Amino acid sequence: MLLIADSGSTKTDWRLIDGLKISQFQTEGLNPHFLHANKLAEVLQGLPIDNHLDVKKVCFYGSGCNSIKSDWMKGEISLIFSNANVFVYSDLLAVAHATLGSQKGLVGILGTGSNIAYYNGSSLVQKTPSLGFLLGDEGSGSYLGKKFISHFLKDEVPIELLKKFKYSKDEVFQNVYQSETPNRYLASFVPFLFRNRIDPFISSLIQHCFHDWMKQYVSKYNKCDTLNLVGSIAFYFHHEIGEVAKSYGYKVEQILETPIAALTHYYLPSE
Repeated sequence: MLLIADSGSTKTDWRLIDGLKISQFQTEGLNPHFLHANKLAEVLQGLPIDNHLDVKKVCFYGSGCNSIKSDWMKGEISLIFSNANVFVYSDLLAVAHATLGSQKGLVGILGTGSNIAYYNGSSLVQKTPSLGFLLGDEGSGSYLGKKFISHFLKDEVPIELLKKFKYSKDEVFQNVYQSETPNRYLASFVPFLFRNRIDPFISSLIQHCFHDWMKQYVSKYNKCDTLNLVGSIAFYFHHEIGEVAKSYGYKVEQILETPIAALTHYYLPSE
């Protein structure tokens, strides 16, 4: 059996390949920067797999899985899947494998968080590191939410929009600073922004956020390379992203809401 996971900060998509049978399920996000070992073990043990010992290979792609955290993640996963060869990769490599295979190009994530790198057909080359929602994540769901909430708390949101926004300042302020996953909480306001994206105030905010993403991340890379994106923000705001990218001279080639289906196809030929 082969178990594949694509994990962001909000959710994890799983595929279990057993011969010609493919099972799929979903759990919460498993970002090692916001995760305790006992919680990870609880999620892994709760996966709907008859016998964990039957899994012979685990390919886990996850946000926050840098070199240090990937070793920790690999060790914890190996404790539960003790008969499996465990491989832990970055979520950016999931984008590369899902959209490009062995081809070359730029790969990026715009979901709860954001990240980008150049894929040379076998490995990633990154010029600008992802600094997380506190110091970076421009263009992401948490960044969009953070910008909007900042305007909201400073009484800068137009009155007509406020009538649609059913939250109090005290509630929002408390949740931002007391939530165990503040990045997810900030990103939870994106559906409101999406529903009201034609409002001039929201439209301008969205445009500025994607311009920040282009300036801080994408513009560091060659314009000749196509841009391939994964994530809910990229998927639902594809028109806005395409227009902003075009203004900087970049072409968006592919956008997937999630890479898990394409990742499954990536592994099927060799399994």
